[in-house]
Amino acid sequence: DLFSLFLTTEIIFFITMILGNSDGMRARPSFSELLTGGKGIKALLPDLVALVFWLVGLLIFRISASWDFDQLYALLYNGLSAWQILAMVLIATAVAYQAKLIPFQSTKTELMHSSSTHVSVLRDGILVKISSVYILFRLVMDVFGPNRILAAIFLALGLISVVFGSYFSCVGRNLKVMQAYSSISRLGYMVLGIVSGNIIGWIGSATYMVCHAISSSVTLINNDVLERQFGSADLEIFGGGLSRSMRFVSATSFIAHLSNAAMPPLAGFWAKLLIVVGLWQAGHVVVAVIATLATLLGLYYFLRVANKVFLGAPLEREGVVDSQGMVRFITLLYSAILVLAGIAFPWILLFLQSQGIF
Repeated sequence: DLFSLFLTTEIIFFITMILGNSDGMRARPSFSELLTGGKGIKALLPDLVALVFWLVGLLIFRISASWDFDQLYALLYNGLSAWQILAMVLIATAVAYQAKLIPFQSTKTELMHSSSTHVSVLRDGILVKISSVYILFRLVMDVFGPNRILAAIFLALGLISVVFGSYFSCVGRNLKVMQAYSSISRLGYMVLGIVSGNIIGWIGSATYMVCHAISSSVTLINNDVLERQFGSADLEIFGGGLSRSMRFVSATSFIAHLSNAAMPPLAGFWAKLLIVVGLWQAGHVVVAVIATLATLLGLYYFLRVANKVFLGAPLEREGVVDSQGMVRFITLLYSAILVLAGIAFPWILLFLQSQGIF
């Protein structure tokens, strides 16, 4: 029911908040420090507002109807009251905030800028995206699916996140901040696929969720290798030419970025293609066209990072070494998955079609 979904949301959100706030703290931080990240109670206000939105929405639905998914889904066909529309909008806003869609992204970029790699991979690469997509899937498929108001809200938020996330990733000057905005853009694509309301878009969003978790892990790990050796993630400090001395970092970064930019035959290409096709089939032609054009910004983001960090004449540097050991193994494994999954994806689609899934 809706209350169980709320509990799942808050538990995951609490875990990700503690992960971010505890990163880099002393050995035994106080409970208030874990909650606020050492920034005082004001840092909790946006989270408390989102919590209140959820609770008010739940209360309205409990009094006026039910928390049961089936009953709420049937209610939409009979028309919602003004209070129920308000409840739906409040819950949608809370979910959008917790997913850090634009314009709720500021805390995400700040956390990602200051977080260590293992926390960023677990929180931003996996937990936040998978949980956000799962929750939105449940809301659209099981609860508010037939409602045009919710679809319009998330179409707008998804498209804004795609366009502005891609733009800010292109103009940034710090690898971590650029990665954060690129991640927001990719979540925007997932949202668009979900609210397209058809199976093609849903398959695309689910595929892109997995692709994002893999490619983000690669880029975050490689960015950490770079930052540890140069002492900064500032884009201008690298000077280019690192493809000679850091072959594995450059090769795996290229694969991850190109998958994010939807370059065939990598897995990210098929995911974005299905999302765009799903939007087109749902009649959201303008959104599909804008989402397709925004892919060019993702490609520019990759080219800018490649030019500033990896390409060009090699410079004389001392002590610069490539990724080693388990770090190299993980990035190579994940990059191979992106390549092989992309090559095999047409046969995966044929299999799904033979099973009558679409």
